[in-house]
Amino acid sequence: MGKSRKKKIVVWSAAALLATLIAIFAYIPFAVMNPMVNRHVDFDETWSAADFGLTARPFSVTTGTDCASRPTKSRSTIPRR
Repeated sequence: MGKSRKKKIVVWSAAALLATLIAIFAYIPFAVMNPMVNRHVDFDETWSAADFGLTARPFSVTTGTDCASRPTKSRSTIPRR
């Protein structure tokens, strides 16, 4: 057996192993998602956050020119009004 034949065997074995790994990794999302996606969804039954022990707090966001008029801790190059 010459060097060329050994090299071909190694290259083809590595290629086959790589192809097998790619096929396995490509199959994993389908295997995992199938039980989650193919389920019946009942839209008549809904839950609130309290059913899971969660509470909601009021949340507000300030945008636009309001932000420019408030002092900030960071150094900014934006001119203030």
